[in-house]
Amino acid sequence: MRGFVLAFGVICAGLAVAQPLTVVDLQSFRQEQEIHNDRGDTVRLINLNPNVGAWYVLETNFAGKKSVFHLELALPSVLPAQKLKISLYRDGLILPQATGDSCSCSLWNGANSSIDRGMTPFLSGVVTKTNGELNANPVLADVLQPPKSFAAPLTPICDGQLFVRTQFAGSTTTLEAATDTLRKTRLGGWLVEAVKPYLIEAPEEGEQLTDPVKKKSAPAEASLPRSAVVNPDKADRFSEKNRLGIENDAENHKLYYGQWYKAIHHDGVYVSVMTLEDVAPEILSSFPDRAEVYTPASRGREVGALAYFAAFDMSRFAFGYGLGAEHPGVEWSDHAKAVPHIPPPGPDGIGNKRPLATVGSVPPYYLPQLEAVFSGGFKRQHGAFHSGELGKVNNGSHFGFMEQGVVFSKLQPGLATARIGLDGALSMLTWPADDKALLPELRAARQNCLPLIEGYDTEKKMPIPGQYLKSQGLGAWSGDKDGNFLTIRSGIGVQEVDGRKYLLFGYFTGATPSSMARVFQAYDCKYAMILDINTPNYGYIALYLRDASGEISGVENLNTEMAGGAVDKNALKFIQKDDTRDFFCVLRKP
Repeated sequence: MRGFVLAFGVICAGLAVAQPLTVVDLQSFRQEQEIHNDRGDTVRLINLNPNVGAWYVLETNFAGKKSVFHLELALPSVLPAQKLKISLYRDGLILPQATGDSCSCSLWNGANSSIDRGMTPFLSGVVTKTNGELNANPVLADVLQPPKSFAAPLTPICDGQLFVRTQFAGSTTTLEAATDTLRKTRLGGWLVEAVKPYLIEAPEEGEQLTDPVKKKSAPAEASLPRSAVVNPDKADRFSEKNRLGIENDAENHKLYYGQWYKAIHHDGVYVSVMTLEDVAPEILSSFPDRAEVYTPASRGREVGALAYFAAFDMSRFAFGYGLGAEHPGVEWSDHAKAVPHIPPPGPDGIGNKRPLATVGSVPPYYLPQLEAVFSGGFKRQHGAFHSGELGKVNNGSHFGFMEQGVVFSKLQPGLATARIGLDGALSMLTWPADDKALLPELRAARQNCLPLIEGYDTEKKMPIPGQYLKSQGLGAWSGDKDGNFLTIRSGIGVQEVDGRKYLLFGYFTGATPSSMARVFQAYDCKYAMILDINTPNYGYIALYLRDASGEISGVENLNTEMAGGAVDKNALKFIQKDDTRDFFCVLRKP
């Protein structure tokens, strides 16, 4: 911008920080601006990732009083080609506009002059006259005076184009609050693991109903996702009474296993139910070195357990990701036993997220597009490797995550990763050792364990299960205290059909990593990864309903048991209540 003279610093990707002290030090792309006056007052603005341009740290030092603010610029879910960013001028901030113009927002001014809390059209001549200097006697505006101004995690300023993020405790269920408290002591942690099998519900069994004429419901439209490959001897089986909470077009409520049905209130969204025993035999016996082998005669609670699926036509949706108010953390995981826990306080050199604030809810500027939300991955407590090669390298290979281009925990090679690009597209991959080409294109990412599915065998014409599905330690899959893998689990996979891509979210009422992989194989997913486990609240997914005016009016849960995770039945999880846990959001494209 012409005439805008500032002290300006760029931290390049290849420049190593000797000892990271805060999460800001982990940001290899960050850019800094600073202005000052003759009195010694200074303002510094840190753009944490100019590739995204969403998050900033504003540091002020006026008359020896220091303040630090985490700011968020309201940006579309699909970033424009033109990079948007905010910058400093003598009385506040210059904000970009969608038209390509800019406007100013006064956030401090002279002590004897009135504060303009709103925004005014910006003229380049105004900045030219300042010569890049801070005004002579700045005082923070009332809107930036904590704590009275920050009664919520996201406080709008500058006519709602900018938000001040403030750390608050997130909402949680009574059960989760109790287990979190217990885990903070050694005895409590043991007690949680000891009683976990009694807290987790038994799997929901699929019904043994059959249609004597093997007549399946007609598909609602031609562009359905590909049906699961089922055992031909069981092609007439269906479920009629289940806990599916999404209204759909199945005739007479008959859901044939592995078939897809249109969600009535959500264009481009489909639902399905499946059990392991309905998967085709050739899939159940494939790749025995990688996954457990099941036969038509196999028994056990997981064999007949219902799995619920939602599929999103990815051409219609963009995606976002947000950290919870508390989870995942950045400290050491006790699971990282193969590496010494020496200072610094966490595997990446930081022990907390300050000065940044994590919220646990969908940004308000995303709400008009919001279609669905589903839960993220493991807490940091369980987000590392007990054993194996990954447990011996990279400080135990703690699961990495980033939001709005900001790294909170570094992405580790070898781990299953859901990534969201600058264009809002979600994809999955096993993270490579050399990620220099990938990082500049990332808006968000979440790692969790190893892949459930990692590729496609063209000779066998089926997806390939991931490695170490049989080993709790080598895969970091978690389970109960006895090493029993069977529990509630959720995961996501990507299916491709004739050039169309679908994101599949699976909720398994009772599964092991192997049985999850077998079902994702049946649905022809070429990549799949686990998310969270153990309760309907952790495996949560909700589709949002809207009233005649287009406002969000309620939810449909994939499984009705998930309704208990809302904490307050009168408040919507991840929207009207800020959650302790991380989440993905599904956003309808304009």
